[in-house]
Amino acid sequence: MNKIVTITAGHGAGDPGAVAFSRREADIALDMRNMVNHYLKARGVITCTDGDSKENKVLGQAIKLISGAAIAVEFHCNAFSTATAGGTEALA
Repeated sequence: MNKIVTITAGHGAGDPGAVAFSRREADIALDMRNMVNHYLKARGVITCTDGDSKENKVLGQAIKLISGAAIAVEFHCNAFSTATAGGTEALA
């Protein structure tokens, strides 16, 4: 049985997410989604994404893609007003 991995990019569709130094979270999330999608497909993994290489669906539409997936990942990049903040966040 083939398992499906759903990969979505946070924000987009008019919502830039965090913005700093002319970089938008939505654009970074798209880049991350596209790289992971390319890597997985090259290794024979069946993937489902929330858009083509330049866009993504709003959260309500992206959630519908999760049905039937073995795993779902959505990319985000948090921001903070001081450079000393750091860390990783994972929600299950």
